[in-house]
Amino acid sequence: MKPIRITEQNRAAIVAALANVNGKATAHTFTTYQQIEQIAAAAEKQLIGLVGSQKAAVGARFEATSGDKVANAYKYARIGTRVKLERRATGWFLIDAMEWMLYQNGGDRRLTLTAAQDARAVELFRAGYTTLPAVEAVAA
Repeated sequence: MKPIRITEQNRAAIVAALANVNGKATAHTFTTYQQIEQIAAAAEKQLIGLVGSQKAAVGARFEATSGDKVANAYKYARIGTRVKLERRATGWFLIDAMEWMLYQNGGDRRLTLTAAQDARAVELFRAGYTTLPAVEAVAA
């Protein structure tokens, strides 16, 4: 699939890509531009919270599965959608959409960072606290 930038101007292309993947299924799938836009916004919020800036955000990926979790007793498969987004310098891009069989596991979300982003996230996290010096054990 050719990457599609997630913007209002590309609404029709995104909806067409989703329709192509979903076929006739609509109940537990991503079908609208607004759903993809909301996923991108949530991914951006989570990513910026970790790496601190839009410049540092480039290269991250985010995967989302449609549907909701259901009880373990639910034994039937549901047809859903899985989308992959990538953060580039100009924003989020839809890079892949596929049919996904859902059992109990709908609604999954996963952010993937580059090694540099991981290091930046750890650096920012560690800047938020201090560590007490190690105390030597006193012999009794």
